Amino acid sequence: MANLLTGVSMDYSGDVSGKVFYSPLFRNPAIQRFFTLLDGIQSRTNLPVAGAMQKITKKDPGCGLTETGTGISIAERTITPEKMVSHLQHCPRVFDNTLFEKLRRKGVDLNNIEGTDIEQMILKIVTGGLTDDLFRQVFFGNTASADADYSAYNGVWKQLFAGVTAGNVIRTSTIGSAALSAGDAKDILRSVVRSAPNVLRQLPKSKAVLLVTGSVYDNLLDTKLDIPNLGSSALEILENGAGEDTEYEYQLFEGYRVIAMRSWDTWIDDLSETTPHRTVLWAPYNHFIATDTSAAFNQVKVWYSNDDDQNKTLARYMIGYNYALPQMISLAY
Repeated sequence: MANLLTGVSMDYSGDVSGKVFYSPLFRNPAIQRFFTLLDGIQSRTNLPVAGAMQKITKKDPGCGLTETGTGISIAERTITPEKMVSHLQHCPRVFDNTLFEKLRRKGVDLNNIEGTDIEQMILKIVTGGLTDDLFRQVFFGNTASADADYSAYNGVWKQLFAGVTAGNVIRTSTIGSAALSAGDAKDILRSVVRSAPNVLRQLPKSKAVLLVTGSVYDNLLDTKLDIPNLGSSALEILENGAGEDTEYEYQLFEGYRVIAMRSWDTWIDDLSETTPHRTVLWAPYNHFIATDTSAAFNQVKVWYSNDDDQNKTLARYMIGYNYALPQMISLAY
């Protein structure tokens, strides 16, 4: 098994800084910001979907009763969580003759990182990778992929594409793979919002968001900033209509938050997919993640094994995704 840290390029001179600079990963929000979590699921679970009952009230014809409507069906959407695992190991001998020697234990416990600053550093690196994996696989998982980093289960885009193909999910426009022209994002978002099913459009704006690739987000921002003769009052409106909270950057469009999912651009490129510009009107209550325990998404077990003189990390959880109501989705790609 490969070592968790494959090399340390710090010669043995000077001192160790009290701060380690970590390579950045995407800043992903808490998973429940975008999904409804179903905890305690260890096997297939069903999402019963009842049809809407309409036109069941008529003028009373007088004496006697006759049925005034027809029945509805109850369909189901299913989620079958897959077992996921991350298992890594680390031998601190990679720190030999480096500044990190000063952070290691002594004597017989030289290779044991438990209780050291090295353990905390490794925990931070591993938990960051787990969060990145979680979002990448939830959105881009595809069991048909030849890449084991994506093939565990079918994620959001695989299932949305399937819904469009089946005629259940609305695709309001075809964007293509060419670079966006000035003003394209405004037209894309307008089509996704205006052509969305009315039951989705009537949802309070606070209950849905527009998730977009970074390419769409930047194009929309350019459109706003390129307005001719933009005065100070208009600039103030733009600044008040865009912002950044602790988890993502956003701007406003027709009252909806437009959230930049910049990780999508990177993962689309990683997969060499041909639809780089994506937008979806997203109601979190309609998108479900089933898991045995959501607490495990951020849990890492760390231990030192005397048997093979290795430090090990282990994370395990079960996870699956599906949406419930196709009429509560509108997208373009």
